[in-house]
Amino acid sequence: MAFDTQISTLNITPCMYKLHPGDSLIIHPEDNNIYIIIQGLLIIHQTFSNGTKISKCIIKNGYFINQLFQSRQIHNYFYIVEATNISYVLTISHKDVFNVQKVLILHKNQLLSSRNVLDVLIHKNIKERIVHLILMLSELAGRSSNNYIFIDIHLSLSTIATIVGSSRNTVSSIINEFRKNKLIAYQKQKIIIYDISKLLSHRSI
Repeated sequence: MAFDTQISTLNITPCMYKLHPGDSLIIHPEDNNIYIIIQGLLIIHQTFSNGTKISKCIIKNGYFINQLFQSRQIHNYFYIVEATNISYVLTISHKDVFNVQKVLILHKNQLLSSRNVLDVLIHKNIKERIVHLILMLSELAGRSSNNYIFIDIHLSLSTIATIVGSSRNTVSSIINEFRKNKLIAYQKQKIIIYDISKLLSHRSI
């Protein structure tokens, strides 16, 4: 039985959000709801009260967001879930959480649809981090066509900078270098990979 069909058989009233590229969900410590990604590719950012933002993971269809905050702690941060394409997110009230636990357990394999941003940050060089991010996104949202790979999401330079832990200017400079070398195209916040083998040569790990 499909996941959405099983949800419909339970005595719960879910709420569906439709997010466009650049839209965000804000999750605060007192929010105990479950958020299930029905469709889309989104990025979870941890945002602190001093304005610092750290990207945690990239999530897609089937992932569920639950228990982001450690209990019995004073939290000086919240989470921003940023959509990179048209995304649909199902919200289940914490009052209905116990009714849906069985479904979540049954679907735990398909619900673990994410990539940890730490896999990007293990690279010391910012250029290597950007390469790894582009390759990761190509696996998650890439579509092959002729001799190139089209990554079907919108990703701003500022968001890329947040993910790789750098500045927007540095990211812009590296992206422009890749464009001049005809490794990728970057236009209207979309990425096309022209030469994946040459792109791989920039990654040392």
